[in-house]
Amino acid sequence: MTAPITDEPIVEPISTGRDTTPIRNSAASVLSWGFRISVVVLAIGLAIAAFGDQTLAVKATSLEDLIPDLLDGKASAIVSLAILAMMITPVVAVLVVARGFHKIGDRRYARISFVVLLVLAASIAPSLLR
Repeated sequence: MTAPITDEPIVEPISTGRDTTPIRNSAASVLSWGFRISVVVLAIGLAIAAFGDQTLAVKATSLEDLIPDLLDGKASAIVSLAILAMMITPVVAVLVVARGFHKIGDRRYARISFVVLLVLAASIAPSLLR
């Protein structure tokens, strides 16, 4: 006999002895809003490129040129900002998770979260420092 199909995902609790639902909800909210913001910024950049007769660059705008190019309304800079938002969203989510575990007193999972943060930083840094 098969298990009944439900819309609710099966979530195994983390063995902290504490309720981690607020941490999961906070992380999901950060990821959801980060995605939404990234998509909106990307759509704005693409619309400006399409209707403003601007071409998009092959490479993302460098960090030092990002603010001046955004102020000039360049579509490539807006698309680069969307990409940057997509890269930063999981970093913020991991920070929220680490803070949540630290707040409930679970130092072990807080440290694990910071290790994940270091891995994310190590993978993002080369693209930002190019």
